[in-house]
Amino acid sequence: MCVPPSDRALLQGAPDAVELRELSPWAARAPGLRRRAGPRRRRARARSGARPCGLRELEVRVSELGLGYTSDETVLFRYCAGACEAAVRIYDLGLRRLRQRRRVRKERVRAHPCCRPTAYEEEVSFLDVHSRYHTLQELSARECACV
Repeated sequence: MCVPPSDRALLQGAPDAVELRELSPWAARAPGLRRRAGPRRRRARARSGARPCGLRELEVRVSELGLGYTSDETVLFRYCAGACEAAVRIYDLGLRRLRQRRRVRKERVRAHPCCRPTAYEEEVSFLDVHSRYHTLQELSARECACV
């Protein structure tokens, strides 16, 4: 895990200074001594790959989107995908620790940033099989970031 120098400085300057290895036990291990990834982690790594968070695009039929429109037209669907490890913040480290200690367990929370759209294309238009014209707002991503 990569913690930006600004976050490291925050950790070191805190009144209750906490060692980084206390918040993230995997950071204290030598690189060769890491645990083997379980099936869930392997799937997550395979999905996000080694590529950083960014915009991807795929040409799809409107019907494939599952939005209830029957159309043979294709649209360029832009989406966000990739890893956000470089964007880990103090919040993520603290939340991860609280989850490990089962202090936060009822809600479904993520203790790491997610690659999400921060801006969308204004509209995407297409004709359905009945020759009706449709315009959808915020269907396709325009910009992505780790949030």
